[in-house]
Amino acid sequence: DLLAISFEAFGMEKRHDSEHPDEMVGVAIPAAMAFLGLSFVSCVLLLTGLPPFSGFVGKFALLGASLASLPHAPLLHVGLFIVGLLLSGLAGLIALTRLGIRVFWDMQRPAPHLHWLEAGPVGALLLVCLWLALLPEAAMAYCAAASQSLYDISAYIHPVVPLPEAAP
Repeated sequence: DLLAISFEAFGMEKRHDSEHPDEMVGVAIPAAMAFLGLSFVSCVLLLTGLPPFSGFVGKFALLGASLASLPHAPLLHVGLFIVGLLLSGLAGLIALTRLGIRVFWDMQRPAPHLHWLEAGPVGALLLVCLWLALLPEAAMAYCAAASQSLYDISAYIHPVVPLPEAAP
């Protein structure tokens, strides 16, 4: 029996409990820990720029803009930027995954108590980030308009510094 061999390999003994065959084995995960763990994983995906959250839309826009600049920018610079962008996401994913394992797999700590007033804003912000990833057109149009307004200096200089008046 392969299962018995694997139990022996780890120095464990397989129990045959015929009195309680429906008994569940393992540790129950409290709802608060499950919510916090899923929220943490969602934030890791958001920060590292992986789908399905809006960080992926931003990373995808940066990759697209850098590839679109290839006729005007040196290939080495664009290549270094793309490699740096992708490696930074990978490094963040590794570091945050290690942190999550250390925090959420410690079964010695008691389960935290989580109130809806604490969990509600976190859930709402994660839903907004998911919505931004699923429908990015409005956010991308806003960002494009904001970047265009930064190039049009007359729109924000003339209200502050008036034009010199013509001499009579």
